[in-house]
Amino acid sequence: MTPMQEQYNKLKQQHQDAVLLFRLGDFYEAFNEDAELISEILGLTLTGRGKGEKRIPMAGIPHHALNNYVPKLVEAGIKIAIADQVEEAVQGQLVDRQVTKLITSGTITDDSSLKAGVNNYIASVVFRDNNFYVAFADITTGSLSIFETKSVNNVARELNKLEVSELLSDSLAGNILQNKLKVNILEKEYFNLKDNLAYLKNYFETETIKGLGISDESQFVNAIASLLRYGEHTQRKSLNHITKIEKKNFSDYMQLDESTIANLELLYPIQTSGDLKATVFAMINKTLTAMGQRMLRYWLVNPLINSEKLQARLD
Repeated sequence: MTPMQEQYNKLKQQHQDAVLLFRLGDFYEAFNEDAELISEILGLTLTGRGKGEKRIPMAGIPHHALNNYVPKLVEAGIKIAIADQVEEAVQGQLVDRQVTKLITSGTITDDSSLKAGVNNYIASVVFRDNNFYVAFADITTGSLSIFETKSVNNVARELNKLEVSELLSDSLAGNILQNKLKVNILEKEYFNLKDNLAYLKNYFETETIKGLGISDESQFVNAIASLLRYGEHTQRKSLNHITKIEKKNFSDYMQLDESTIANLELLYPIQTSGDLKATVFAMINKTLTAMGQRMLRYWLVNPLINSEKLQARLD
């Protein structure tokens, strides 16, 4: 086995749940089962490395075209680990490579891989004492919101309205939600209240989190911290652009379920082949920026019924 193969195997061992794209020159290469998988999904030519019984399957993506292929892999439900060269290449020496980013459906940040004007939400749900604590964020825009409810149907309705790309949870919430939503159940280490409280204090640079609208004992601590820690784990950097938390109160909004939103054609036509222009959103969308489109979509499926908030919006 060559030193480069050993290097690849070490990184793959650390990311067994992901397709590892390993930078070799001008290509990101996948090997073995990863190569066979992306070859089938992306329609790539499956080649090989080595000879005879030692020949292993191999498939490559040009590094400059990576963003063209990532959305297709993510849409297929695949987690991607990007292994880049982290030092200058020296003739005759093995260049050091490390996984510099993990890409999942909720943590895509490249604009070319996202739908323009549509939020890409990731959410985390914790279940304690017959209550669901939910945090949801768009890593690309820096928005972070929370809500709580005793109803599993409320959780499903809200997350479906948000079109959440990735849902994280503890095992308790995951076992309840998995019949209604696709859930990524995280290790229990992500939900240690003491550790997460210390993490949030450090993250928001504060001695108490009461100023954020939550108490030290609240399970919102676990929901928020698990989401932020998972985001930092995948991005391999701090998410310090997320600086505030908005609490969503159900009493402020008209509760529209998934079928109502669909039947009113608020965002999408009822016919799958229908004209996207024939929707309420398309008719009233006069926004000039992607950020404006995202806000309008959110307002449309969360109609305000709180008169003070309505007046503040008008003002």
